Amino acid sequence: MITPVMQRIGLSTLTYRTLPLTEALSHVRRHGFLRADIAIIPGRCDHADPLGMDADGRRAWASMVRDSGLNIASLNVGNGPLNDPDGLDTRVEFLERCIDLADLAGAPVVTINTGSRVPPAQWLDSARRVDAVVGRLARRAADRGVVLSLEAPHVNSLCSTVDEAMRLFEWIHDGRVTLTFDSSHVHCGSDSMRRGLGRMGPWLDHVHLRDARRDDHALTPGDGDIDFHDLFRGLSGVRYAGSLAIELLFDDEFAGNLDHIERHVERARAHLRDALRGALV
Repeated sequence: MITPVMQRIGLSTLTYRTLPLTEALSHVRRHGFLRADIAIIPGRCDHADPLGMDADGRRAWASMVRDSGLNIASLNVGNGPLNDPDGLDTRVEFLERCIDLADLAGAPVVTINTGSRVPPAQWLDSARRVDAVVGRLARRAADRGVVLSLEAPHVNSLCSTVDEAMRLFEWIHDGRVTLTFDSSHVHCGSDSMRRGLGRMGPWLDHVHLRDARRDDHALTPGDGDIDFHDLFRGLSGVRYAGSLAIELLFDDEFAGNLDHIERHVERARAHLRDALRGALV
């Protein structure tokens, strides 16, 4: 039996990127969410320091996360493009350590980005570079009992559209690698929720919920143009049974304003609850 979708919607700690992780998780729990995504994006959301931890530090971090009382749906990790050879070894080591953290903390999914935007003539070469790295990471993830998931499409990346995302997945052709669907990036790539899910459904393993307009992918659900009712109907159509995470982004002006953030979290949840009515999920 599939768990009702409202019980599967969590909140990303990226929403509280200026707070220490313990406080961010406390706010997630205080809002009544049962699940959380943990964001690990150096310089933007430093909710772990994978390369700065020794084995004891990793175990202590994971213990703190497990003691939070939340189901950790995913580690959402970003530390640079996989198609840029400069500094790639360090970036790969960072991602490997994140996979280790996910294993220790009981997070079933590690979501990563793909590569930076390139001219069409360079796309295939970049896809080959990404494929090589993803294959290495997928092996490590499988060894740790963790699923590696690519967030695609993503604005201004190697896969900026659903069509590019599907092209990359067909090129990688690795059943261990899944897809994280971000509503805002799909919309900014000029696709409807239903078409995107119809094409990407077989690879789908995680969902980020955020609103958007064509030129702005950082809006709270209800403030943009996305039809979330259509999104939920699409998820029902592909029988998606996994986790979803509200992932709110705030400019530096508001990133530390907790009253502002709390209002947006509650507005987002109310809008999504309304959008679920009649969506058959």
